[in-house]
Amino acid sequence: MIQTQVLVVGAGPVGLTLALDLAQRGVRVLLVEKNAAPLHLPKMERSNPRTMEIFRRLGVVDRVRAAGLPADMPMDVLIVHSLAEPPLVRQEYPSVAETRRRIAACGDGRLPREPYQLISQYTLEPILLEAARHTPGLTVRQSTEFISLQQDEHGVTAEICSDEGSVQAVRASYVVGCDGGGSAVRKQLGVQLQGRAQIGSITNIFFRCDDFLAKSRVGFARHYCIARASAGGGAAGVIVVQDDMKHLALHMLGPPGFDPVTLLRDVTQLDIHPQILHAAPWTQHLVVAERHAVGRVFLAGDANHLYIPAGGLGMNTGIVDAINLSWKLAGTLQGWGGPDLLASYETERAAVAHRNCDAAAWAIEGVLAWRGAFTPLVLEDSAAGRAARADFVRRAEPMNRRVYEMHGADLGYRYDSAVIMSEEGPAPPSPITAFEPTTWPGAHLPHVWLQPELALYDRLRTNAYTLLHLNGSRQGISTFGDAMRARGAPLDVLSLSDPRIRSVFERDYLLVRPDFHVAWRGNRLPDAKRLAAVVTGYSSP
Repeated sequence: MIQTQVLVVGAGPVGLTLALDLAQRGVRVLLVEKNAAPLHLPKMERSNPRTMEIFRRLGVVDRVRAAGLPADMPMDVLIVHSLAEPPLVRQEYPSVAETRRRIAACGDGRLPREPYQLISQYTLEPILLEAARHTPGLTVRQSTEFISLQQDEHGVTAEICSDEGSVQAVRASYVVGCDGGGSAVRKQLGVQLQGRAQIGSITNIFFRCDDFLAKSRVGFARHYCIARASAGGGAAGVIVVQDDMKHLALHMLGPPGFDPVTLLRDVTQLDIHPQILHAAPWTQHLVVAERHAVGRVFLAGDANHLYIPAGGLGMNTGIVDAINLSWKLAGTLQGWGGPDLLASYETERAAVAHRNCDAAAWAIEGVLAWRGAFTPLVLEDSAAGRAARADFVRRAEPMNRRVYEMHGADLGYRYDSAVIMSEEGPAPPSPITAFEPTTWPGAHLPHVWLQPELALYDRLRTNAYTLLHLNGSRQGISTFGDAMRARGAPLDVLSLSDPRIRSVFERDYLLVRPDFHVAWRGNRLPDAKRLAAVVTGYSSP
């Protein structure tokens, strides 16, 4: 029987992130994946700023940047009728390089530590997999399928099967299913997905065309949103450029029995000769698992939530699932985490899963609204046509931005659980469209610079709580340190005297969790034993 502390099922970006983070915290991990190698399919293409911050913590951010879209390429979005005529709408978004310059000049916490990055999932997974293979304490077994599990008071016994047919038992303290929308782990638990399942089917055509961008007459864009009338002009869709700018994907409703090459030429109106790599229908969902955990077994990523890709919330939500769970598993295995600590995973991440499900629905409603407003009259060179075009642009401009400007969904989520010390009074708003930095308990600590090119984030250890002391008396700090040590919980104390940082952080003291979320804040330390008990997962001292 194989012995490990945590068995992770599924080596997609979420499972790999979880396994890497656990192993870097000193936890022994077995990661199993039924596929022999990452699939060369364009499942996602954008890692949002929070995901890139996490990749920075894992030590892979530079490799991800180097493999992704070049830093000087803009992230513009175009609404077009074809790629052979001027765009109807151009929505400009900055490149990674420009965003990095803006971040460097920002001192008020309104921008994240890292810019986003366009990188295809089939490019990202090998980077994470290579890091996993070289991480002590982490064993990766590909071509190995999860079969079943049984859990008891002390652990979980699972069965795994190699592609040669040999079945082995694994004994783990905990199991995490990161095995996608059809999760075998979730099915073993009997957990159902709730929400709007099978709300539509689209065709995904993945192709290579080395001269696609050269032949396009509208310039480079991250996405080409196709505006077509439903009658006679073909269905609307979107062409997504992948990281090497030679591979692309078309997502649209394809007519029965269509030829992919003919369809691509019709949609683009370009004389192209694409190499079709994959063409298949794909069912869309807006669902969230009814449970994120059952006993010692947890779910993360697509096993937990399936979204329409509007807004790019799927993988990015799953990556934060992994980080939220990782440090809590480590704390529990290391003996200082109380019963509320692991229980808070479901409380905290289920709320975010539902929030992001609603956000994805809101974004796609905007897309459907502008698509429905398009008529052939928009293309006419006449007074009526110009009026129709102006009306279409007026509708499409804000509605399409819903997909690309959900900064609050990316960065502004807050946790409310038994391991957060709540605060009296109304919480600040947290819209999905805009991000406003705050240190309200449960919020992610805003990014600030200590000095040029040195961020506060880079001074925070990811395997310890940090008490930030920003002003005034140090009274009570040593007492709180004693209370945390009595629990066995790791604590750093960091004193900062910069009034600019104090202004952004709003209080004299902040207690920051290992995932950089604020567990408590105040102008003086409360009862040390009670605070230490709550944040480490004990409802009382």
